[in-house]
Amino acid sequence: MKVHVLKPILHDKLGGLKPGKVVEMQDAQAQEYLKRGAVEQYETKVVREHPLPLAGADTSSSASPVAQVSQVTTAKKSKTGGRKKKAEQ
Repeated sequence: MKVHVLKPILHDKLGGLKPGKVVEMQDAQAQEYLKRGAVEQYETKVVREHPLPLAGADTSSSASPVAQVSQVTTAKKSKTGGRKKKAEQ
């Protein structure tokens, strides 16, 4: 059984386990630590009281709206239409 350590534990095979560590141990040992309150069963599925909205659902955002992009190009043609020549010295 996979467990999340809540209190420091000295385990015979895994050694010293610090709070916050997630380890795999035999079910019988895990049940004993669960009774003591030293571990909690590790769940990979996140359970929320208020689930996140579905992807693509219409939700109002606190972010600023996106600015509209101009379709007009800003490059300007030169008067002669060619490259500038280097000034001779």
